Amino acid sequence: MKDILLVSSDPPFKLFTGGDTQSEIILNFLSKRFKVTILFWEDNYNNRKIKILKKKIKKFNYIILKKKSLSYFEPIKNFIHFNPFGLELDNQTISLIKNFNYCFLYGSGPVFAFRNIHFVKKIVYNINPTIVSRLNINENTTNFLRKLKGLLLKLYFNKVDKFYYKIVEQADFIITSMELEFKKLNKIFKKKIIYLPMPHEDDYYSKKKLKGNSKITVVHTGHLQNSLTKISLKWIGEMVMPLIIKLNLSKNFILLILGKGRPDRKIKKLFAGVQTRFLGHVSKEKYKKILYNCDAYIFAAKYRIFAFINRIESALSIPTSIVTTNELRKDFKFLKNNIHILSNSNPKKFLENIIKLKNNEVLHKKLRRNARNVYNKQFSPYVFEKKLDKFFNKNNIYQTT
Repeated sequence: MKDILLVSSDPPFKLFTGGDTQSEIILNFLSKRFKVTILFWEDNYNNRKIKILKKKIKKFNYIILKKKSLSYFEPIKNFIHFNPFGLELDNQTISLIKNFNYCFLYGSGPVFAFRNIHFVKKIVYNINPTIVSRLNINENTTNFLRKLKGLLLKLYFNKVDKFYYKIVEQADFIITSMELEFKKLNKIFKKKIIYLPMPHEDDYYSKKKLKGNSKITVVHTGHLQNSLTKISLKWIGEMVMPLIIKLNLSKNFILLILGKGRPDRKIKKLFAGVQTRFLGHVSKEKYKKILYNCDAYIFAAKYRIFAFINRIESALSIPTSIVTTNELRKDFKFLKNNIHILSNSNPKKFLENIIKLKNNEVLHKKLRRNARNVYNKQFSPYVFEKKLDKFFNKNNIYQTT
């Protein structure tokens, strides 16, 4: 059995609802076929997470490295030095790495950290660096720092992007869940690259659906202090809420907005005319019940961003019905024509589709059934492991000689 080092920015475990479901699925897959050591960078965890981490980490050999302290100008310095994640290796760790057959780099941060390591074969589970812009900077930081980093992004992003792909090109194998990234790298890696949709667990699924609720229950999720969530809520608040009020549908709707953080005054004001509950960060079980019993799960953001794939897969695994904009539809070709009602950017059409999902029970059941089929064929851990296993076999990664 070969030794493999799984490298992740954070511990590759589900330490809380959602989070690192994908990395834990990958860890489980590797553990069946390799002797796995995990390497991650220390973060600030609460007592509950530390207890869970200690329990899970006992099964593995592990290396824990400290993250750089996030001083006021640290994010800026990291970008200038082409390391936006600020993750580094010490000399002792570099000497330990030499003993491994393979390093499995989970995410962009480890790719940067291992940029100068050339003596070990690297398997990169690659995440597109377009998410770099919000890393190493807290949403609660001062406006000055946010503006300064925004300026640096404009000046340095293209350079960081090119540098990132130069590092990626040094990898031995690439596994990516981003179709655009696959197209970009396929010419370089050919048979040594695979496109795999992100796996998702089946643990949200529930067979029971509450009946008798005449109101249309609509759910929106996202960290309420995150800029993308604010954009999404602003779009709904400014474009859809006035229509609900104008058409005298206020009593017919309940909006449940999930996510950590508190809504600011501007967001609250936008939803004042319609019954809205800001539920915050709920437990996994409550999240499951809310999503399974809602009439629509809204993805109204204009942005095409990696994190939304997680959310749509969560909905598929339940399954529930999704309404989204055409901008996001481009990222989710598996939804095209056969799963969910997809609106264009027209807020009236968007609202009509939500109402249609409530009033047409036959359609609603069909969409849920189709979503379940898509999940089983594309996003279940079994399918992911089967395809990954085939890729490893084809490239002789399992061989001990």
